[in-house]
Amino acid sequence: MQAQGSAEADGNAALRAASFSQFTLSSSSGPILFWAVEADNVEGGPPGSDSFANEDQFDLTPGQVASGEMIVDASLGTETLDGPAAASATANLDPVIEIADAIIPGTSANYRDHYVLELSPGYFALGQVPAQDATWGEIKRRYAY
Repeated sequence: MQAQGSAEADGNAALRAASFSQFTLSSSSGPILFWAVEADNVEGGPPGSDSFANEDQFDLTPGQVASGEMIVDASLGTETLDGPAAASATANLDPVIEIADAIIPGTSANYRDHYVLELSPGYFALGQVPAQDATWGEIKRRYAY
């Protein structure tokens, strides 16, 4: 798992600029990882810009469901109404989730050759509890317009 995120806020504090980037991954056994940054152009608050570029590796058993949440927010709001003002806010997040390119102990095979990572809009969105295996085609059919 790799993710890069950044938040930047700049400009006249008469217009408040704020941004936020967050990536969270958890499973039924609890949180797996949490990465976040925030920025604000108002003095005394978070820094005007911040970023992260993290990488982590963890084990999930076959069939284990992990849920993730990505939040990216950039906003402007009026702090004072004194004269002209300019401000900007940007936020970004770039996650990369993949099967490890490593040898399975005791074999000459790679994990990526024997396991498949399935991504979906969320098992809860499918209305099934407990989660049932689904193909990407089944998921797309449920959300066809």
